[in-house]
Amino acid sequence: MKGNPRFEIFLLAIVGMLLIYPLQVLTRASVETAHVHKDPPTVETKRVNAWIDLRFSAAPQRIEVFQGDQSLWQGGGDQRDDGDLEIMLTHNQAQLRLELVWPDEVEDAYVECVLEVEAYKDLRKGFWSEGRDEKIWNLRWEDLP
Repeated sequence: MKGNPRFEIFLLAIVGMLLIYPLQVLTRASVETAHVHKDPPTVETKRVNAWIDLRFSAAPQRIEVFQGDQSLWQGGGDQRDDGDLEIMLTHNQAQLRLELVWPDEVEDAYVECVLEVEAYKDLRKGFWSEGRDEKIWNLRWEDLP
């Protein structure tokens, strides 16, 4: 027995119409009607007290510690120097700049730095220096005590 071709076309048209709406809803590009204002992410910045301990293989004429353009501490003239300073931390990190001036007779001197910050682990850095020198010290605490 053969079916009626007109009836089969009619059924195919009905099934096609029933599928068009769900396919159109699923494939339609979503358009956002309301503009949502997002605030910029907040930056957690805090001021902490720190103590820096510097040891030198030869006494520098001058040493100065900066954060950005702000001078935090200065010293010089001894083979060991230390002092208190305040550091601004952003997301538990900061960057210090050390400017050193050595006497002409010092060809190469070793510098050992220790930074103690309240509630954080001590950080250490060592480097060789001579003449007029500038060193960047990137501070970062990942594991808090």
